[in-house]
Amino acid sequence: MWPFKEPLFQNSFISSGVLSSDSLRIRLREAGCVKLGHLLKTSIPHLAERFSIRSHRLLSKLVAEVCVSLPEVFRGFVKDRTVLDQWEEQHEYILYIDVKVAGLHSLAELKVST
Repeated sequence: MWPFKEPLFQNSFISSGVLSSDSLRIRLREAGCVKLGHLLKTSIPHLAERFSIRSHRLLSKLVAEVCVSLPEVFRGFVKDRTVLDQWEEQHEYILYIDVKVAGLHSLAELKVST
């Protein structure tokens, strides 16, 4: 679920020509849309209403550009509505990390809070 926690701004993981617009970034921030999950989980009509932007085409382009800019391995994951609907802003996620140090092998648990 961590890709949904990625910040939309000043992030080399996400790029979009549409996001380079200062006025759009200001509107997104004012509406509380600062993470990838915020952008992808909300429908285009609701985004338009929330950001006071009439152009559904602009918002569709923004979502498409952001998705295309992601590494290929994440594109299908973030577009999967079932996975996206499981993401919650204030939820703690547990990531299991495979750790190999000096011949030892263990599974470490890392809790990530939002």
